[in-house]
Amino acid sequence: KKKKQLFVRIVVRNLQYENFSGSKQHCDVTIFHKLKRKFYRQKWLRNNVSTMTSQLLNTAIFITIAFYGDVPNLAVMIASQYVVKFCMALLDTPFFYYFTKSKK
Repeated sequence: KKKKQLFVRIVVRNLQYENFSGSKQHCDVTIFHKLKRKFYRQKWLRNNVSTMTSQLLNTAIFITIAFYGDVPNLAVMIASQYVVKFCMALLDTPFFYYFTKSKK
């Protein structure tokens, strides 16, 4: 019964989180384009900084909404999930370059 209650709370909180999900994409795009002025040629830098920043925002908001009051240490949970997302952002850089290269 306790697992079912936790599952229901997470689903409801996930629906609440969806109201904030646009902020992640907005943050990502805004940072990417602002960095474009200063780092025009360094797409890898713009991609990684914008993605990693927005992922931190996304992770902190979701974990806080989904698990507040149920998990004793939210900071550890946020940090551990963010480390995985950080590594994934680094790994997607070659694909970002491949799919955004200009055709000459």
